[in-house]
Amino acid sequence: MPMFRLFGRKKELDCDHVQSLASDYVDQELDETVLGRVHRHLEFCRPCQAFISSFSKTVRLLRAVPQEQAPDALTQSIVEQTKGKG
Repeated sequence: MPMFRLFGRKKELDCDHVQSLASDYVDQELDETVLGRVHRHLEFCRPCQAFISSFSKTVRLLRAVPQEQAPDALTQSIVEQTKGKG
């Protein structure tokens, strides 16, 4: 039995799990328990620190891009082309 189970400690997160939580982490949508586990992982994992940093910058840049409405003719054309497909 792994030692962390002996003391009732939950398994720490691995890199894949931390990276899968990146969006919720950046959007500050993680509950306190999970957030603490992510922070503990980030304390020692430089690759995940770099991933989260890059992901955060990307999200900030994308949110700063002005959004434009597609022309009505384009929207209608796409809708008509997708009717009956699927």
